[in-house]
Amino acid sequence: MTLARGGCHNVVTKSRGALCSAVSDPGSEASPLSGAPHVVPGHETLPMNAPANATDHALPPHDSVPLPIRFFDVLLVVAFLPFALLAGLPALGAVAGVSLWIVLRAIGLAMDVYAAKQEFRRATAVTFAGGMLRPLILGLTILAIGEVGEREDGLTAALIALVAFTIYMLLSFVFRPQGKTSP
Repeated sequence: MTLARGGCHNVVTKSRGALCSAVSDPGSEASPLSGAPHVVPGHETLPMNAPANATDHALPPHDSVPLPIRFFDVLLVVAFLPFALLAGLPALGAVAGVSLWIVLRAIGLAMDVYAAKQEFRRATAVTFAGGMLRPLILGLTILAIGEVGEREDGLTAALIALVAFTIYMLLSFVFRPQGKTSP
């Protein structure tokens, strides 16, 4: 086993030599690195950080899906509201269910936009918090609707939210951005 020298580190690989992390001018002919990071001539290459062109592997923007399809669940619950009221479903439950779904989708969209502007750890935390808090808000609001009105109001709100969520999930699976599998 080779001991680490100045600017080099031992990394567990099949290579017997140390991998050098010293950066020299890649344009010079005397450079042993020949423009690639962490290369020792005659040894394997082991990238120690993200490539400089890491944005090439980013997912395509969510804007590639047309707006009416992205928010088809919202359009559907809004279009369903008059029919629900004409059919005699509890008005409080129907209006509250539709309103609740629209508010939760707006919160989710705002959190996604905010997370997209943050560094990775903060974006992960914001996305996780949104994924946990929105169902909690949904459940507590449905319980409150059932307590304030009648139980049928809560059931109506829950069924509207369930159908809207099912449509939202199906569309998110079908139209999710596809990442590149190879560079």
